[in-house]
Amino acid sequence: MLCGLDVSKSRLINIALESRNLHPSVKSHMRGSCTAYMQIENLRIIIRRLRKYTGLILGAALLLTGVVYLWPTLISVQPNRNNSKINAQPKDHPDATTDSSELEKLAALPYTNWSSSRTDVSKFGVLSFDHSKASDGLNLYNSRNLSEAYLMDMNGKIVHRWSVPEEDNSSWHTIHAMKNGDLFAIVKDQKLLKLSWDSKIIWEYKARVHHDVAISADGLIYVPTRRPEMWIKNDYKIPVVKELITVLNEKGQLVKEMNLFDALSPFISAERIEKIRTWASKEDIPARLKRNDVPGATWWENKKADVFHLNSIEFIDRNIDGIAEKGDLLLSIRQLDLICVFRPRTGNIVWSWGPGEIQCQHHARFLDNGHILLFDNGCKRGYSRSVEVDTGTKQIVWEYKASDPKEFFSRTRGGVQRLPNGNTLITESDHGRVFEITPEEKIVWEFLNPDVLSEKKKRAVIYRMIRIPRNFIER
Repeated sequence: MLCGLDVSKSRLINIALESRNLHPSVKSHMRGSCTAYMQIENLRIIIRRLRKYTGLILGAALLLTGVVYLWPTLISVQPNRNNSKINAQPKDHPDATTDSSELEKLAALPYTNWSSSRTDVSKFGVLSFDHSKASDGLNLYNSRNLSEAYLMDMNGKIVHRWSVPEEDNSSWHTIHAMKNGDLFAIVKDQKLLKLSWDSKIIWEYKARVHHDVAISADGLIYVPTRRPEMWIKNDYKIPVVKELITVLNEKGQLVKEMNLFDALSPFISAERIEKIRTWASKEDIPARLKRNDVPGATWWENKKADVFHLNSIEFIDRNIDGIAEKGDLLLSIRQLDLICVFRPRTGNIVWSWGPGEIQCQHHARFLDNGHILLFDNGCKRGYSRSVEVDTGTKQIVWEYKASDPKEFFSRTRGGVQRLPNGNTLITESDHGRVFEITPEEKIVWEFLNPDVLSEKKKRAVIYRMIRIPRNFIER
C-alpha cells in the first residue's frame, strides 16, 4: 500500500513520477495529498539534478569548498528571509545600514537558480485571481533551472510546453515566443536555440549569448553577446568584459556584430577603472588571459571587469520624438545603473537616464505613451520597485513598491509588463513569484512557481513572465 492506495494504483503513481510530460504544478498537487509521495518526489528531484553532473564526488567537494570560502560573506550580507533583519535596508528604515562595502558585496553575490522562499513552499501555483479586474491572457515563462518553457492559462493550467532532452542541454536563461509557435531559448553563454511548436530544434547559434533577445519587424534577431578583452587605459592594460549585439537572420546565420564598448566606455568612472586595475593585478588576470587560463564567460559575471552587464534589449519599431528613431535599441546596462537608447546607424548613445535613480535594473521597455517601464532591483538599498519614467522630463511618474519594502525584493533579476487594461505584471524573479497589480496597487493575480525542493525549502527562480493574448500564437 502507498498513501492508502492499492499496489496497482501505487504503480501508476510511480509511472507518473517518471513522466516528463507532467508539469511541476501537477506533481505539486499530488505532493500535497500524499506525504509518502512527497518523500519519493523529493528523492526523484535530487536524482534528476545530480544526473546533470558527472563526477558527483568531485562536485560535492567543490560545493563544500565554495561554502567554506563564501560563508563569512553570506553570513554578513545575504538577505535573510526568515523574518530577521536584512543588512541592506531602505535608507528610511530604522535598521538601515550605511556600510558601503557590505552593500557592494551584496550587489556582487553570484547568481543561483534557486532561492530560499520567504513563504511556505507548500504554497504554489495561482494563489489569487480576481476575474473581474485581472487582464486575461496566457502566461509564458520558464523555470531558470530547467530546459523547458510553458504557456499557462490564468488558472494555472499548462496549455502548452516546449522542452529539449535534459541530457542535450543546460537550463534556459530566458525565452521569447513567436506568433507561429516557434520559441527562442537562451542557454547562457553557450547558445541561442530556435525550437518549433513541437519542440524540434530548428537551429542553434553557438556564442556567449545572454539575458535577452529582440526581433525586428523584418525578422532580424538581436541578441547580446560578450567577451573579455584587454583595454589600454591611462597607460596600462586592464581586462573588461565587452558587450556586443549580435544580429542573426531568420536562419540563424550571422549578419553583423555591433560592439558597444566605444559608446559605453565614457560611462565608466575613474574609480571603477582603478578597482579593476587593483583586482586584475591581484588575480594575475593579464597573464592568465595570455595563457588562456581563465574560466568561461559566466565566471566574469559581477567581477570587477564586468563593467557593463547588458541585461535587456528592445528593438524600437517607431519614431519617438526627441528620444529615438525606428531601428534604435533600448538597452539596460546593469552595472552602470543605466537605461539608454543606442543608435546602430551612428554607433552612439542618443538618450540615457538612471545613475543615482535606479540600481541594477532589468527589463526596460517602451510604453505606447513614449515612457519607459522597468524593474528597479534596488540591489544596494535592499528593496525593489517597478518604475515608469517620462523620457522627456526624465522624471519618475509612477512606481510600485510594497508597503513593507523588504517584502518585495529581487536582488539579481526581475521583469515588468504593462498590460492592455492598464494593470502591471511584475516578476519578483529571485523568489519565483509573479503578481499583477491595478493602477491602485491592488494585487488581482498572484502565482508562485510550483518547482520547489521541499526538503530544502527552496523555490526555482522565474527569470521573467510575459502575458500574451490568447490568440497571439496563430495555430
